[in-house]
Amino acid sequence: MQTVIQPTPVAYAQKRLSPRMGALYGMEVALGYGDGAVENQRKQLLGACDVSCFPRFGVKGLNAVQWLVAHKVEIPTERNSWLVQESGALVLRLGNSEFLVEDQ
Repeated sequence: MQTVIQPTPVAYAQKRLSPRMGALYGMEVALGYGDGAVENQRKQLLGACDVSCFPRFGVKGLNAVQWLVAHKVEIPTERNSWLVQESGALVLRLGNSEFLVEDQ
């Protein structure tokens, strides 16, 4: 079975800049735009990257907090806040019982 590489939504917009493309988590992403020294210089002004290919999942419902705690996930105490886990994962609390967990 052949692995299909999907372009991320951002990859469509980046194509016109002729980046060096590669795959991350099964999605096509821009890995670079040429000279590394030029990229580092530009990052001093502004840096952005496409993280739409990173794994994420949501948890919501009456037992969402208990389920996350049982799976050793630290959760933010306030709504509309976030925490970075020791693993680097980002946990966003969207409401009383609604969470989004994203790889970083």
